[in-house]
Amino acid sequence: MKYLENLSSNFVNSLKEIKKLFENMNKNKEELKLKIQQIFTCIRNSINEREDELLSEIDKKYSELFDNEDLIKESEKLPNKIKISLEKGKLIDNEFNDNDKLSSIINDCIHIENIIKNINIIMNNIKKYHLNSKKKLEFCSEKDSIDNFLLKIKTFGNLKYLNDIDSLILNNEDNLNKFKALISNLIILNDFKLIYRLTKDGLSYESLVNKINNKSNLIFLFVIKEYLGPL
Repeated sequence: MKYLENLSSNFVNSLKEIKKLFENMNKNKEELKLKIQQIFTCIRNSINEREDELLSEIDKKYSELFDNEDLIKESEKLPNKIKISLEKGKLIDNEFNDNDKLSSIINDCIHIENIIKNINIIMNNIKKYHLNSKKKLEFCSEKDSIDNFLLKIKTFGNLKYLNDIDSLILNNEDNLNKFKALISNLIILNDFKLIYRLTKDGLSYESLVNKINNKSNLIFLFVIKEYLGPL
């Protein structure tokens, strides 16, 4: 019965630890997802912004080449204006010597002259647009650079387990990677954990032996700081 009681107590404690570990793992999982989502959101935003810039630039350049909407509207009005002006021109020829209608004739002549000016302006614009129509705007991008860019996107980022060794020296991923690169030519390093820390376990022969006794494949890591005291 005593054994069962101890076993039950240990089981309850273990269950609590498992629940806590599970909660921490879920928290880490969601934090990792959020981090990835934020990074890819930034990438998508940058791509969308560049797309909008290019589309806006296309509109601007084509407006410079051919602002066709106003030209077409004005051109569509001209045939009727020309017809009316020709009819008025015939009347002017018949009534040119009539002094009573001189003021009206002068106004009609000015109106006809303005229409002729508008026709010349539009004809010149049409010639200019004909020349500009030969210019073809292209999106410049090398196929190889596109393929490389897509490959970088497809292979961007990776997932890997970081060794949680509770080290004050290898305290971030950068330091850990440098350490692995330093010793990778000497040994194959898969998984490792911290079993002894001087500042935590004490600087004594007994404490060191107790920690490393019956352990193999040991690596001792020291940080040497410059001594500035008296010699």
